[in-house]
Amino acid sequence: MAPATRIAISEEFGFKPGTVSTGRLINALRQLGFDYVFDTNFAADLTIMEEGSELLARVKAQTNLPLFTSCCPGWVNWVELHRPDLLPHLSTTKSPQQMHGALSKRSRFARSLGPEYADGVKEPYVVSVMPCTAKKDEAARPGQSGDVDHVLTTRELARMIRSRGIAFGALDEDGEFDNPLGESTGAAQIFGASGGVMEAMARTAAHLVDPDSAPAIDWRQLRGVNAGVKTAQVPGVGAVAVCNGIAVAQRLLQTQDWRDQYVAIEVMACVGGCLGGGGEPKSMDPDVLTKRARAIYEVDGQAPRRRSFENPDVQALYAEELGRPNSAAAHALLHTRYAGRRSKRTLLMQFLDCVDRRDGRSAAALFHPDGIWSTASPYGDVSGAERIEALISTQLPPRKFGPEFARHQMASAADDHDLTVVTPDGHHCRFELVLERAPGENRSAPLIKALVRYVD
Repeated sequence: MAPATRIAISEEFGFKPGTVSTGRLINALRQLGFDYVFDTNFAADLTIMEEGSELLARVKAQTNLPLFTSCCPGWVNWVELHRPDLLPHLSTTKSPQQMHGALSKRSRFARSLGPEYADGVKEPYVVSVMPCTAKKDEAARPGQSGDVDHVLTTRELARMIRSRGIAFGALDEDGEFDNPLGESTGAAQIFGASGGVMEAMARTAAHLVDPDSAPAIDWRQLRGVNAGVKTAQVPGVGAVAVCNGIAVAQRLLQTQDWRDQYVAIEVMACVGGCLGGGGEPKSMDPDVLTKRARAIYEVDGQAPRRRSFENPDVQALYAEELGRPNSAAAHALLHTRYAGRRSKRTLLMQFLDCVDRRDGRSAAALFHPDGIWSTASPYGDVSGAERIEALISTQLPPRKFGPEFARHQMASAADDHDLTVVTPDGHHCRFELVLERAPGENRSAPLIKALVRYVD
């Protein structure tokens, strides 16, 4: 569950805005039948470790600055649609939802469920509870689809709880998250509020620059639910900014000043951040966002650990599996790629995602009925969408699940002209696409007429 959900769901059951219902919600989810209940905040701490390290690497190299945060799918979608020139500036770290899904299916937790899960025969079914309707679309993004099987908004979950006759208000507030994916710090909790991601990153980035320093914990200049740009100076890193709402980001981007003024910029599409997400309870209270935010910062203030690098389970994950932030293992599991909408790169990413998941029908839907796939493999040239579907669904080796599942990845993070791909076994190949509209079809997007693979 996301941090904003455990606050706002209280309002669905008659509690005052700002009431924290973490334990009640955990108990309700167990009554609904979920086997494990994890905290997305664990992955939020992990996001900060990856994104903070990525920021410092970019600052050192003086490349693709400022870094824009990427945990808001509404913002990422807007960039892909309207400003693909900004894609190299987006952090490549997945959102906490997608990180948690990948870890749930392909890390030590999945292996602990038994031999069938460890050997790639089965995988757990992962449901996330989010304040944001755009999280549903994010869960289907190429290169990430399948890591989260279903997304429930806060309001949808409340309807489920009521439909089962669960007396939410009578539940005890003693529910506890499962481990090893449930431990978190206060820094992860504030992800739900506008400015929270940047404040969490400031706490850790300053430490990573100088581990012996005592960086500030509370960055109040980055807080607040009022629309506008909030700024701060992070020692050893540089000036950072927070855009509270997509309209604020659009105004900021109207000039080129942002390129020189900041090293990092947080953008949340919804005013107030996730607390004001499209899946949250509706309210006539004009101060509801302020009350929800106050609750989030109170939880942070009471946390025994308030900086992401202090999370012992995150430390154990790096020690046992990932090595270090931004390592090759971390990039394979926790980072993603971008492409401008309706570009050849987008179509290629969608196709390869279908191949990885052995979804022949969806892959064939991307092709012109007379399309050709030159595989540069023993399968040769495959002509026609129906044969392409059959090859993927019935002739390729069955896909594996869990820790054994591996994806194709684009070699570059965001270059629309680069169609070089890293295969699941680590080799490089490149593709060429020829696009054409199908005759008689009323659709704006072209289909793949020819897909040619070249092996170096």
